[in-house]
This record gives sequence, structure tokens and C-alpha cells, in this order.
Amino acid sequence: MKSPNKWLSAGLAGLALAVLPAAAQAKLDVDLTSPIGTIQPEIYGQFLEHLGAQPYDGIWVGPDSDIPNTDGIRDDVFAALKALHVPVIRWPGGCYADLYHWRDGLGPQDQRPLRNNMVWGGTPEPNAFGTHEFFNLAERLGARTYLNLNLGTGSTREAADWLEYLTATTGARADERRANGREAPWTVDYVAIGNETWGCGGHQTPEAYADQYAMYASFAKTEGEQPKRIISGSHDENIEYSDTVLSHPYIADLAEGISLHVYTLPTGDWDHKGAATGFPEEEWISAIQRTLRMDKVIDAQVAMFAKHADLPDDFGLYVDEWGMWVDPATEDDHKLYQQNTIRDAVVAALNLNIFQSHADV
Repeated sequence: MKSPNKWLSAGLAGLALAVLPAAAQAKLDVDLTSPIGTIQPEIYGQFLEHLGAQPYDGIWVGPDSDIPNTDGIRDDVFAALKALHVPVIRWPGGCYADLYHWRDGLGPQDQRPLRNNMVWGGTPEPNAFGTHEFFNLAERLGARTYLNLNLGTGSTREAADWLEYLTATTGARADERRANGREAPWTVDYVAIGNETWGCGGHQTPEAYADQYAMYASFAKTEGEQPKRIISGSHDENIEYSDTVLSHPYIADLAEGISLHVYTLPTGDWDHKGAATGFPEEEWISAIQRTLRMDKVIDAQVAMFAKHADLPDDFGLYVDEWGMWVDPATEDDHKLYQQNTIRDAVVAALNLNIFQSHADV
């Protein structure tokens, strides 16, 4: 196969603003004779998982809230997102995707079932933000949709029905969608089949997951243009998991890309990741060092693709979770609240620069 075309979607991201003194002089040299490639806008995509203050309170407050909103979406947050020209949004997870049953989020708000988000500490999940709310938000923003199917507690039937509900123009699922207030079908641009299947997504061996992926992908069809199907791949420097999955005899015909998750932990220790604020100087330095490894991690993944000659030429690497991950800022750990600082912005800027520098692959 040729070098893959690749876009990398934002997980936890911020923007950095460098302010120079008035007297300072800065010089930037741009070599226009040696272009690297076309930067894909999707590297600036966003990730909307049900945890912390998203979507509830942070994005969704409901139509009856005193906070100014349009159809339940906060007007101030929507305006900020609109100004960013968000290219794509991934939903509903993350680990939460493997607990999410899409029918729970349909119908009148007061009739939707209350569940517990057992992935993130049993937080009550009212299902107020569901399929219609997400796809309407993406449509208003002009963003592409990246849907993560429920591989863990769902079924091929549930996944197939969801895609039919979203995209069909005729039939029972289309009639059901219309009864819920949406006449025209939506477009599903990307479909992830599984999430972190080596961990929270089932602790599956790559061989077992590859078989399950092939089953789901065979039935993950939409009416009209088909979405790009994305495999749940490796994390950090691990290559073996993705390598083994891609060795499955049918995968090359059933996938358009594979994911990669790479987070920056200041300490490198998942049990004690480091504080969001008031951290020592060495954790500033270590955060930058651990972020810069993204460059070689991407190179190693792309080099591994070359072993699989049956992959399509445009097979993609989707870095759909990245950024700072520190210890929760409150005792309510399951909400995973993290206070952003300038360090988060610097880490985001470094990652985005690395993604742009790989525009040639």
C-alpha cells in the first residue's frame, strides 16, 4: 500500500496564544518551495463524551433552562464552537459508547429512561442528549459526524438499526425517525466500531476483537454514501495490537482506518498522573517531553501499515484521543473534571504542530 492519508481528531485540546512584548522582534521563515502536504481540517475535530460537564451543563442545559439556549444547547457555548469552525465531532464516547443504547435517547425528554453511567463512577445519565440532539448540533455547526457504535453491550442488530434510523428514506426506521420530529435523513461520515477494546472496551485479545469487528463492519451500512469504518487500534507506543488486528484475513475489505490514543500524563503514572494546577516545574518539563513522543509514535504506526500490503491506499490513522490527562480536580473523581491551564494549551499546540508536520502521510 502507499503511505496512508490520515487525519487526526482532537481529544482534549486547547489553543495557545503567545504574547510578545511590544519591543520584541520575531522572525518566521517559510519555505514555499518544499510543501509537505495538504493539512486535513479534521485534525481540529472535537470529542464529546458523556463525562464531566459534557454534555450536561457544559453544552446541554435543556430548553427550559434559565441559561440562554436554543433547543437545549447553550447559546454561549454554541457561539464559541461556531467560531472555531469545528470540522468533525465524535460521540458518544469513548468508553461510554460501549454502554450507550441509542433508543434510550429518543422521544420526549420526560419519558427517557434514567440510567447510570457505570463507566464513569455511576453518574446518573438522563439520556436528555441523544441522537437527535447530537446530529442537530453537528448540523447547526456544519460539522461532520463521527459515531462510535456500542460493541461492548450492544449487538450487530442494534448498530444496524441505528444507522438505518439515521439515514433511511423509506421503511420502518425512517418512519420512526419522522415520528420523532426529523423528516430528512442525516449523514454519518465516520463510524468507529469499538473503543479501546484492549481496555475498557472489553479487554479483548486482538484476535477476538478482529473477528467481532468483521461481524459488525459487515452490517454497518447506511443508505447512500457509506461512512468510513474505523478500527479500535493501539495506544501509545504499542504497535502489536493494531498489527495483529490488521492481519485478520477480511479486515482490509472492511475498514478505512484505525484509531490511536496517546495521552500526555505529566508523571507517566496512571495511578498518580499529576495535578492540574500547582504542579512542580519538573512536571512542566515532563509534560512537554511526553507530548513530543507523539511524532515517533505516529511514524511507528505508519511504518507498521507497510507490512499489510492488502490495505487500501487511503487507509487512515485516526488519532482520535489525545491531550493532557491529570488527576481530577475535585473529590468527585468519576466526573473527571480537569482545570485547564496554559500547560494544556502548550501541549495542544505541540500536538497540532506534530499532526500538521505529518501532512505528507
